[in-house]
Amino acid sequence: MPVAQPTHQPCPTLRHGRITTVLLAILLLSACSSVRTNDLSVDNKNQLWRHHFVQIAALDGWYARAKIAVYAKGQGVGGHLSWQQTLNDYEIDFVGPLGIGLMRIIGNDTMTSLQIPDKPLYKGHSPEQLIQRHTGYQLPVSQLYYWARGIPNPKLPFVKQLNRSGQLQQLTQMGWNIEYLAYNNQASLTLPSKIVMTKDSFKIKLVRLSWQATHSSAHSFDL
Repeated sequence: MPVAQPTHQPCPTLRHGRITTVLLAILLLSACSSVRTNDLSVDNKNQLWRHHFVQIAALDGWYARAKIAVYAKGQGVGGHLSWQQTLNDYEIDFVGPLGIGLMRIIGNDTMTSLQIPDKPLYKGHSPEQLIQRHTGYQLPVSQLYYWARGIPNPKLPFVKQLNRSGQLQQLTQMGWNIEYLAYNNQASLTLPSKIVMTKDSFKIKLVRLSWQATHSSAHSFDL
């Protein structure tokens, strides 16, 4: 009579251990893949930001228009802003805000003049100085040269937060917090169309901001 050969069944504990090991390996690989994907996303975003910064920093000629609202001391005034920039020369018109019908600032890196209807021509070394002296408001006009275009002043410390496209979503510089709520593509450039700037209880809103680029330099910029 033939002797029955014993059948060898895999140990349930060992089989369970092998399955567990495989599952752990899959989870670890998934986790590593996820981390690498996030790292690449951050790297790509920073690369997009550097390219965007160089493009926008080279823009040194434009005509821009916007609706502007200024809030201070619990009160708000609104009006319109137009800005003509040609290399280092600028002409900025404020119509309505700051309690003045029309205020025009003309200047460059070394001299600034302030024109108000039925007033003498005021001259100074910075637009901020003239505006504060004659209106009582502190408008960061020199920094708006950068902030309005959606870039920081690269010569001063700043903290930035980027959106998915590698553009500024939030910027902190010189005690100001600048939020970029919308962008538009204009003339192959991506420029802000809605900005909110706050410092303490002072707030400035620029909306319906439109751009016409007139000149871009070939200089290189470091960030």
